[in-house]
Order: sequence, then C-alpha cells, then structure tokens
Amino acid sequence: MAEAAGKPIDFSEVARRFSEHAELAARLAAGSEEFRGLCEDHALAVATLRRLEQGAQFADQPRLAEYRHVVLELEREIASAIARARVDDILDRK
Repeated sequence: MAEAAGKPIDFSEVARRFSEHAELAARLAAGSEEFRGLCEDHALAVATLRRLEQGAQFADQPRLAEYRHVVLELEREIASAIARARVDDILDRK
C-alpha cells in the first residue's frame, strides 16, 4: 500500500492490473492527488464487483454490468495517465 500525506492508498489492484508499470504508477500515486483518486476508486469498484460476482446467482445482472463498465473505464483512465507519464519520462531524458 502506498502512502501520500500520511494517508494510506490501496494500490494493490492497480499494481496487479498494471504490473508492468507498477513502479511508474506508484510514483504517479505519490505525486498526483488525481491519480490517487483513480487508484482508490478502482480499488473500491473492483472490491464491489468481486462481492457482486460472489453472489452472482442472486446478483442484479444490470448492476454487475454497471460495475464491470466502471472498472473498465477507470482502467482506461489509469492506462492513459500511465501512458502520458511514460511520454513525459522519455521527453525528460532528451
């Protein structure tokens, strides 16, 4: 779990999903409140989706679909932020 301003950040889901960029994502989380928010939202959405999937036979299928969509959209935003940071790192080296 990363930490920023004394507040722990649940970074495990982002690190798992973006394992090839976990170090860069950790730097982003440490330096960007917006990125930390994305990580926290992602962790909450994934946890909720897992809970819904565990009770899938009783689950509200539209709600499952909604949370799958939320997780996917957050992952797209996180991937975009990581891609921008990678470009910035490359440009900084020049």
